[in-house]
Amino acid sequence: MIPRNKITLISSSQGFSGSIERIQALGDPATTSSLDRIEYGNMDGNLNSFTASSIINTTIDVPNGSEILGPIGRIQSGISSSNWLVYFK
Repeated sequence: MIPRNKITLISSSQGFSGSIERIQALGDPATTSSLDRIEYGNMDGNLNSFTASSIINTTIDVPNGSEILGPIGRIQSGISSSNWLVYFK
């Protein structure tokens, strides 16, 4: 079966909205990447009507190479040295 995921890279305090399946922190394995906000929940395709089931609205540091699993509807990258691969539908 061929995966139907799309992948994008976000960094430098960028945000992303969509049907996110997982995100992966990129960079030197000895350091971390940060997220300033994660909104969990299923995105049905209409960005204006998304209602998060859970929100983390504080900066979290994630070891580079680690993944955070969805379903996630919105994320906001942290400081400029943070890089994330976003896997979405």
